[in-house]
Order: sequence, then C-alpha cells, then structure tokens
Amino acid sequence: MRDLEINKKTKEKGQEIKQDRQINQQINRAKNNENIASSRTGKIKIISTLLLLFSFTLLVSCGNNSEKSLEENKLQESTKTQGTEVQVNLQDKSKSKSSQDANEQAGSKNPDLTKNNLENTANAKGTDSAKNSNSTTSNNKGQTNNKNNNQVQSNTQQSNPTQTNSQSQIKPQAPINPPAQPKAEMISVSIIGPKETGSILGSTKVKFAEKDTVLDILLKITKEKRIQMEYTGAKGFAYIEGINNIYEFDHGPESGWVYRVNSTFPNQSVGAYKVKPGDKIEFLYTIDLGREFNKGIGVNQ
Repeated sequence: MRDLEINKKTKEKGQEIKQDRQINQQINRAKNNENIASSRTGKIKIISTLLLLFSFTLLVSCGNNSEKSLEENKLQESTKTQGTEVQVNLQDKSKSKSSQDANEQAGSKNPDLTKNNLENTANAKGTDSAKNSNSTTSNNKGQTNNKNNNQVQSNTQQSNPTQTNSQSQIKPQAPINPPAQPKAEMISVSIIGPKETGSILGSTKVKFAEKDTVLDILLKITKEKRIQMEYTGAKGFAYIEGINNIYEFDHGPESGWVYRVNSTFPNQSVGAYKVKPGDKIEFLYTIDLGREFNKGIGVNQ
C-alpha cells in the first residue's frame, strides 16, 4: 500500500514538474515573440525617421534651387531692362546731337534769320511806343509795321527752304575703308641636281617674310613639296649636305651643293644671306667645285 501511495505521489510530482516546464516554455516563447516584435518596431521606426530626413533634405534642396532660379530670372530681367534703357538714352542723345548739329549748320548758312528775328522784336517795340503816343500816328505806324512784318515773314519763308535744303543736304558719313594691306612679296626658287637627275624643282614662286634667309626659303619649299633635305650648322655656319637624297661626294670628291642668287654666287652661308623681293634663287649640284657654273674654286654655302 505504501508503495502504491509513493508511486502515486512521484507520478503527481512528475506531472507537476512537466506542467511547470510547459508553463515556463510558454512564458519564454511569449517573451521571445515580444522581443522580436519590439525589434521589428524599432527597425520600422528607424526606417521611417530616415525616410523623413531624406524627404526633408529633398524639399530643402528643391526650395534652394527654386530660389536660385528666381534670382537668376530677376537678374536677367534687370540686365535686359538696363540694356534697353541704355539703348534708349543713347538714341535720344544721338538724335539731340544730330538736331543740334543741323541747327548750327542752318544758322551758319543763313545768318539772315537772326537779323529778321531782331527786326521783328524792334518793330514790336516800335508799335507799342506808337500806341502810347497818338492814335493816328499809331495807325500809320501800325500799317507800316504790318508791311514790315509781312516783309519779314516773306523773308523768313524764303529763308526756310534753304534751312530745309541744308538739313536735307546733310548726308551720313561714308564708312572709312581700312587701309589696303600690302601684297605678299614673292621670290622664285629652283633645284637642279646632277646630269643624271636633272631638274628636281622647277622655278616656283614662294612667299617670304622679313629677315628670311636662303636656308629658311629652302626649308619652306622642301617641306611644302615633300622633298628630302638635310643640313648642318646654323646661321653663318649652315651647310647643305643633301637634297632629294643626293649628298656631297656622291659624284666625286669635288661634288656637292651650291646656291646662286640672281646669277651670282654669294660669299655667305645659306643661313646668313637674307633674301629680297624678286630674288631668283637656284640650288645647283656641282661635280667640280662649281667650275662648270663659272663659280671658281671653293664651295661656299
């Protein structure tokens, strides 16, 4: 009996323990659900605040852009109005100046106008004094004054056509043409190789600048015509070694390039001789130190 009672008690205690465990598990689950829900709500709150901040920044930037565009439009309108006002003022000034000039010219051409005006004022004073003295004399003087006035008016009418003619004769000034630029000065250049090659470049017109040398002209024409050329030195020590792949000593120990200006051989280097308008420059290949061209001994470049 006792054993049965003990077993019953142990079973009851085990059931109570199981129930307590189940209750604790349910409580833990509820707490976990609450924590999950709270974390979700926190995330939602953070996201909503970020969205609010982003929308606020967008609104602020849009407002700034709209203000800037309004200010720019106002500035443009103000500049346009100022420009129109300046143009109107300039036009008014030009019109007033032209009218003043026309009046001055008309006055200088018709000095009778000023005399007639003076006569009119004098006659008016005379009529006033005559009226104060006598009625009979005033009538006579009034008649004479009327005649004078008619004469003055006729004179002014005759002088007015001259004034209008003087105004009509004013013509706009013709535009000043710019000075004609001087034409580019030219020289002629030719290149003649040995007998086997013949003419490398026929007589060709070349533009030149001030202080250009024979070497400058050769460099310009060979570059333009795509002719090979090689030289050494500079200025007073410049020396042509080869043109069109024909070099010194290719046709003997006394062969090389010489140059001639206006049928004479200068005693200067190609880098020192300055060309002049109308010069005829020839580059010649010699095989005998230039003797075949009556140059004499020595090859001067």
